[in-house]
Amino acid sequence: MVPERGRPKLNVERLGALGESEMLRWLRATTAAMLPRIELPDLLFEVHSWTGFLDAFVHAADGSTK
Repeated sequence: MVPERGRPKLNVERLGALGESEMLRWLRATTAAMLPRIELPDLLFEVHSWTGFLDAFVHAADGSTK
């Protein structure tokens, strides 16, 4: 739709949510069962051991790495 003066406007209607298929529920449950249950801090420290990404964070109070 193009108004008489100004920029063209695009109108998009909100889409409704689709239900989950049985195959999707099965796939989600199967892949979740394959993944190990770990705590988030353990995961972060493991990734830090590979990459050192935690060294980029500093404490807000004194600017040193904790």
